[in-house]
Amino acid sequence: NFTPVLSSIVQNENLYNVGLYPNPCKGDYFALRFAMQHAADITVSVYALTGKLINTKTYNADELTEQLIVHRFEQKLSTGSYLVKVISDSKEQTFTLQVQ
Repeated sequence: NFTPVLSSIVQNENLYNVGLYPNPCKGDYFALRFAMQHAADITVSVYALTGKLINTKTYNADELTEQLIVHRFEQKLSTGSYLVKVISDSKEQTFTLQVQ
């Protein structure tokens, strides 16, 4: 006999269990893994530490499924640190991305 385990997607105080990898990266792409409670647009913006916007793109995420976004760059990023801002439903989470 076994007991079924029910799992649910829990919204944290920022977004929905967002993870960014690889970090550090090579500067040509990174991936975001997350889950949404409902279908929504997700905007991913990458900034230099000076505040200059490097790149931004909006993706559509489905509800109640784990999502994987691969965010690619037209030109490889230079070595250094960048800020990655992920926004959905007026909530945001910011990551520091290291490029080697």
